[in-house]
Amino acid sequence: MGVIEDNAAGSAASLWVIGIENLGITGLPGLINATILLSGMSCGKGHLYSSSRTLYGLARDGQAPRSLVKCTESGVPVYFVALVSLITCITFLVTAILYFGCKVWRVTETVDSQTADLVSGKAEVDEECKI
Repeated sequence: MGVIEDNAAGSAASLWVIGIENLGITGLPGLINATILLSGMSCGKGHLYSSSRTLYGLARDGQAPRSLVKCTESGVPVYFVALVSLITCITFLVTAILYFGCKVWRVTETVDSQTADLVSGKAEVDEECKI
């Protein structure tokens, strides 16, 4: 259990990668990591497609702003694809900021309580800040 003792993170802590490295197979851990990355990208593309089409259908039915119902010649709802992409990027940035803000907040113990409440929202967030 050297991974636990070494505080390894990410794919180095994966039991599959540890087992493959113990067997002495080179190159397979990289293949597993690439497969996981491609799987995540595939999920992201599916999210983009379904979300933009759902918003397009809502706008076409009058339940969302009709000014955004513009498609390209091939049928891509460009405004909704851009909107979903923007929301996805903002969500990623907020998650990254919360994660690194939490790490910085834990390290900085000299921060007064008002500033800590301003940064984290509440003081008890520190216990639940295990992203």
